[in-house]
Amino acid sequence: MLKAMILAAGLGTRLLPLTSKQPKALVEVAGKPLIEHVLDRFRQCGIREFIINLHHHSGQLQEFLGSEKFKEFSITFSDESGQSHTSRPLAFSGIYVLDPAIFSFMPDADAFSIIDVLVTAAVKMPVVSFEHSPDIWVDAGNFNNLGKAEQLLKNFHL
Repeated sequence: MLKAMILAAGLGTRLLPLTSKQPKALVEVAGKPLIEHVLDRFRQCGIREFIINLHHHSGQLQEFLGSEKFKEFSITFSDESGQSHTSRPLAFSGIYVLDPAIFSFMPDADAFSIIDVLVTAAVKMPVVSFEHSPDIWVDAGNFNNLGKAEQLLKNFHL
């Protein structure tokens, strides 16, 4: 069975004040929260099992994803709200398809940097990248692109 990890622990600082009282993953675009769009796409690909890391307003996201609407999914949360984060100004703007061997690079700790894991793994395993098209991909993490994301989601049909 295919599994996915959704990185939703960011503070959403580029979307303040929208994210002052909710996590970025719950910011609505085209009538529903960003994370719901992500789950819809995974559903279409047959992926039903997830690990979702949380930090900023983690309880809200857990409550939202615990609703009946998402009962078909098996979701495990990695709550990192007790850990300090954004000490390194990095962002993820894509989807990672990882070999299950990635788990052998993860430390035996409650919380850790996924960036460190990916860098360590990249030294020992091949890394392949694919360019995304701005016609079907947009970083919805800032105000300038929220409108673009809205239009993309309204006009894009899978």
